[in-house]
Amino acid sequence: MALQEDSGDDFSSIGYDSLLLHLSWIENSFIAWALDTLFPPEKTKRRIYSPLSLLKLAIPQDKKGVSYRTLVSTLSAEECIAVGLKEITPGQFRIPCASTVHYFVRNHLSTSGFETLMLTLGKMACKQIRGATGIMDSPPIPAVIHDLFAEFNKHYGQKMYKLHIFHYGPFPLAAIFSNGCDYDGHFASDLTDKVFPMDPILKKLLADGGYDSFDVHSYLWYKCKIIPLISFRKNAVLNLEGTETRINHWVNKLWAEGGDVHAPLSEKLEFLCEQGREEQVGAYVRNQNLLNPQFEEERKERGSCERTHSHMKATCNFEVKGIRNEAKDLYMLKRFVSYQVILFTNMVRGMTNIHCSSCYI
Repeated sequence: MALQEDSGDDFSSIGYDSLLLHLSWIENSFIAWALDTLFPPEKTKRRIYSPLSLLKLAIPQDKKGVSYRTLVSTLSAEECIAVGLKEITPGQFRIPCASTVHYFVRNHLSTSGFETLMLTLGKMACKQIRGATGIMDSPPIPAVIHDLFAEFNKHYGQKMYKLHIFHYGPFPLAAIFSNGCDYDGHFASDLTDKVFPMDPILKKLLADGGYDSFDVHSYLWYKCKIIPLISFRKNAVLNLEGTETRINHWVNKLWAEGGDVHAPLSEKLEFLCEQGREEQVGAYVRNQNLLNPQFEEERKERGSCERTHSHMKATCNFEVKGIRNEAKDLYMLKRFVSYQVILFTNMVRGMTNIHCSSCYI
């Protein structure tokens, strides 16, 4: 058994799989390469614990109901070897204390490091999932009533924060943490910019009414070359500037800048976006949704992201209670990355339902 003074509940008789035993894929993945880039080997030779070992120990404690005390008190020799801990004597391993892992997360990896890991995992997932529906959504992160920094959201009737997420099929690719009353549409471009280099093959792109604006419509169309299916109000009407006649009018008006009314419509829309007419292009894209009789039918898949959000919150601890305000962004991102790691582990294991995480302790 490992050297440590902590004690906790013993789960050894339950028969569940250990998540630590299934994280060996990280060692030969782009995650290990990203860690080597963040922490060059020549600078970590004197460290007792490798960054990879500390990351492996930091991931399971984000699962709901799993503390670091519980984690280290149930480590087996096999798990210690899988993590990469040093064996001092036969059956005795050197295990980092909680403050060592915390210091690594807070001061060494920090927000920028977890951002790199999140984008790396997203790129790896896009290579595994070739063609899926993209969904943008902003699930609430409830805050306690005495949280001085949380804003009260009238729609949800509570103090809260938000986590803006871009889903790609069953896998969440990227997330941005924000205040509870921030407008969702402001984060659409940032999310898209994070996801675009991952090269996802989007069959559809869905979003709720919180992203309904001409600027968001035009930006998503320009970046993804797909008409985003964004919910609109019941009293929404067609916009005159978004008709093909007005599109041709402005392309012709900008002939000196290279406008060609005889070019394909997609090229004319791209041209207007590049000439500062994004709002007009957004009006055209939104008009297409208003004219689409199958619009509601095509948007039915959006409900799948709500199930993912429920599973995400049931799997990992996304509560902000007890976290200092300046560290909330870091720990929400860390927990999001931990959730990504759990899902990707299931993908590596060949599970049909990658959202099955109840088998891990």
